[in-house]
Amino acid sequence: MAKINSLAHLQDALDRDFAWRKKEISDLKIQCELAPQNIIMHKSAILLIYAHWEGFIKNAAKNYLEFLNNQKLLCKDMQENFLILHLGGVFQEELNYKNFSHRGKILTEFNNSLTCEFKVCTDKTINTNSNLKSENFKLILEQLGIPKHRFELKFQIIDEKLLQYRNAIAHGETRPNSDICSVVRDIKDVIVELLNEFHSQILTAAEEKRYLKIKTKE
Repeated sequence: MAKINSLAHLQDALDRDFAWRKKEISDLKIQCELAPQNIIMHKSAILLIYAHWEGFIKNAAKNYLEFLNNQKLLCKDMQENFLILHLGGVFQEELNYKNFSHRGKILTEFNNSLTCEFKVCTDKTINTNSNLKSENFKLILEQLGIPKHRFELKFQIIDEKLLQYRNAIAHGETRPNSDICSVVRDIKDVIVELLNEFHSQILTAAEEKRYLKIKTKE
């Protein structure tokens, strides 16, 4: 995979990952509409739609952080959320703020990080916990500095439709067939909309350099 060190590379990585996932969800939608009584098909659709939901969010977030890793940016010039991410990679031990010596380590690392280039381990930073419910998704949005209000109206569908039924099916639990079919109808388009919005928000943040602090006029 090519190194993501430019806006064009970032867009290409996001576009390619989104395109095939969108196509598979579209194909699933058609198959379920052609076989409305095929419950196995509908159960499989829920599992695969969830896989695309988690897969794209995780990959897109990591691609954005890789893009930032390659921009040679100083932490002091970046928004606070990125400094927090950088510090998370710096601390190698669990520190207790109540401990005076630990406070000194925190202060030292904070001051040192201000003049360091932003670097994070993308694999360790972005963690869905294999359960991308709205709470975990909100954390990723906060980590990347992406506004939550663009997604909040869909949080209930994520938790009560997609996650609830995906987890039930994955754990071998039963649900009424009519409910399963209803969930597929409810989530298939919404998830594509959410993925598209996440894709758009990351590109906009990169294009407008929203990761940088807003400089005030002196």
